Amino acid sequence: MTKKSTSLFVTALVALGGVAMTGCQQTSQNDTGIRTTRVVDKPAPTKVVQQSKYVYTTTGDSAVPPNARPGDCFTRVAVAPTYETVQETVQISAASQRIETIAAVYETVEERVETKPASYRLEVVPATYKTVEERVMISPAMTNLVEVPAKYETVAKRVMVSPERTEWKPGKGAIEKIDGATGEILCLVTIPAVYETVQSTVLVSPATTKEEITPATYDVIKKTVVDTAESTRRIEIPAEYGTVRRRVLVTPASSRVVEIPAKYDTVTRKVKVDDGRQDWHLILCETNVTPEIVGRIQQALQSAGHNPGPVNGELNVTTLAAVREFQVKNGLKTVGVTIETLDKLGVQR
Repeated sequence: MTKKSTSLFVTALVALGGVAMTGCQQTSQNDTGIRTTRVVDKPAPTKVVQQSKYVYTTTGDSAVPPNARPGDCFTRVAVAPTYETVQETVQISAASQRIETIAAVYETVEERVETKPASYRLEVVPATYKTVEERVMISPAMTNLVEVPAKYETVAKRVMVSPERTEWKPGKGAIEKIDGATGEILCLVTIPAVYETVQSTVLVSPATTKEEITPATYDVIKKTVVDTAESTRRIEIPAEYGTVRRRVLVTPASSRVVEIPAKYDTVTRKVKVDDGRQDWHLILCETNVTPEIVGRIQQALQSAGHNPGPVNGELNVTTLAAVREFQVKNGLKTVGVTIETLDKLGVQR
């Protein structure tokens, strides 16, 4: 292992230590009847408990891990004492009695009498109106005759200007001579007929008429119509009553004995539930670690889906971060590279 990786490893394995104390309680009662509690601390005796094959717990002032074997490394984790808040009821004053005079109770009674009999009146209920929409025709549907003009087309036609004919033309060349005296040559040749393309306009379809229907047009108008007709209704007028008041005795004067209960108060105090302890976790350290072990740890972390960096046998920051990530995911203590973590990864030492 390099000097740099050793320094990182030592930094990662530093844990806080502490000395646990336990105590006994002394209770006294003052003149007011309130009990007070005072806690007197005293050193607790050393006690060793093996929580698992990876963790030992000690109470008291234990400077070294218990049951250590050659080659074992431990990190110490101090666990503070736990306390519980309890409530205690104490008497403030004793129970007593007092005599109370109860005055007579009078009540004003109201009697209801009719001052005006019931009657009725007729009330006119006016008609109500509402606005409705109605669709009305503005103009009816109409049929119109529309003139459809004639259609013409321009066509091209080839006509003969002059027919085919024959014509005598002077010849040339010695072979064409037939009169040795004059030397004149005549040849009868055919002149082809001459044609010419002329354009003319022809009727394709004659002029006609067709019917076109103009649809009726409508509009929506609003008008006010009667919703409910005018009517009358009977309004009942209730009778009217008056109130007559008079004072009557409900209960006569008397006396009674009132019990005054004792008074209590609740006192809150803290009670130690569990003494502090020191947990010794079996770990890897620079004494019992080798590059081969670190390489196996890095390979196992990769297989478990974590990124320890390159598999180079160096316990660097990236590898230690991957170890912590694996511990958090699997519910393990994050107090360094513990032997429990190696067993969970399946790494042999």
